[in-house]
Amino acid sequence: MRDLLLIIDMQKVYEDGQPWCCPAFNQVQDNIITLLTADTPPDLVAFTRYVAPTHPVGTWKNYNQKYTDINNAAELSELTEVLKPYATLSRVYNKSTYSALGVPALQAMLKLNRIDRIIITGVVAQCCVLSTVMGLIDTGIPIIYLKDAVAGQSADFEEMTTAVIKSFSPIHTSIMTTAEYRQTL
Repeated sequence: MRDLLLIIDMQKVYEDGQPWCCPAFNQVQDNIITLLTADTPPDLVAFTRYVAPTHPVGTWKNYNQKYTDINNAAELSELTEVLKPYATLSRVYNKSTYSALGVPALQAMLKLNRIDRIIITGVVAQCCVLSTVMGLIDTGIPIIYLKDAVAGQSADFEEMTTAVIKSFSPIHTSIMTTAEYRQTL
């Protein structure tokens, strides 16, 4: 089985004490590391990073204006120090939209590598993660959403996101914990 581990936006800005802190971030990062150290081939791991667009259009102009201070703090857009060593062995895709499918190179990688399933992890559940899942459904590739490896801005948002993704189960999506997924390998 060729599973792609997709790690969405595990950037410093979401860590404890940072402007967009996600309360479950540390637990999620620990579960991602468990997956990365469980013989996951680096060529089947993809990281994404949100980077504000240089020339935003539409509502992204308002978004960039509202979050100018955060967008201008380059260190906040970096992957966490804990994950950087793993990212050097894998692909890292910069994106300027919520969905990772806004990155043509990621779309091409999915097609070229004959991925059987996409394993979803990362932040922020109700924004970038949900948007990516919705786009991935259209690829026809089965999606496994690891609910304990995804963090939102609150537990309520995490639960709501899980409920939306569950509505596509079992045809398009499966919802598991990290431990449950590892038992399928």
